[in-house]
Amino acid sequence: MDGTLTVVAGTLAATPDGGNVVVVVTEVHSAEREETVAVRLPGAQRLPLASALRRALDVARRWEN
Repeated sequence: MDGTLTVVAGTLAATPDGGNVVVVVTEVHSAEREETVAVRLPGAQRLPLASALRRALDVARRWEN
């Protein structure tokens, strides 16, 4: 193995949690390996997060085209 991992599937979810936002990212590397990370952000970060996700989606769409 060369030290790199290939992501074969993944999910990203952002959900409200009281006055905060919880962001959960799951990466599936293989049938045997899946990693999930959750981060709780203050509510004041909701708009900057939405803006960053929108930019990332735009970039991903351009890569596909």
